[in-house]
Amino acid sequence: MVDRRRLLTSAVAACAVLACMLDSPAINAAPTPAVTAAPAGTPTASYPSAEERLRQRKAAAQAQADQRVWWNQPDMIKSLQLSDSQRASLDKLMDKALENQAQAQREQISARQTFEQALAAGDWAAARDASVQLNKATADMWGAQTDLKIDALQVLDETQRQTLMQNPLLVRRPWGVGLHPGGVHIQSAPAPLHVTVPTPKQP
Repeated sequence: MVDRRRLLTSAVAACAVLACMLDSPAINAAPTPAVTAAPAGTPTASYPSAEERLRQRKAAAQAQADQRVWWNQPDMIKSLQLSDSQRASLDKLMDKALENQAQAQREQISARQTFEQALAAGDWAAARDASVQLNKATADMWGAQTDLKIDALQVLDETQRQTLMQNPLLVRRPWGVGLHPGGVHIQSAPAPLHVTVPTPKQP
């Protein structure tokens, strides 16, 4: 009789433990989906490499520079009625001018170094030759800007050129230098100054 009572008590206790386990949140929680590895060759999001970041920065800088030249400024496009084909031609001229200017700058640096070395060595003939190259490279740098203006103004029609000439500061300044992001404005021509000369009194 005692053994049967002990077995019954043990069975009841086992059932209670099992019931507690079934009511546990860990047991009743939804099963965690299995994580499967992505197939080989599947692209994954990752932080860009140093080369990619450099490329992105260059692209952003180029886009900003393109927006800051005067023919891409909203006010100038509206005032001059620039067409898309004109602006594309002007962009190409700017790229060519900047390339020529960069080449001249490299030649200028090289010629200056040669000039200074020749002076230090007391080689006057070499210094004079380097001076000629230095002067030529300096002139070529400015020549890239003047050639750009000549070529760019030929892209415009007569009305556009006359309108552009209302902004003499813009015409005089180098166009390879970025302009203010706020835009460029066509300045209205000042009204003529009228001076009234008093009539001399009759004696």
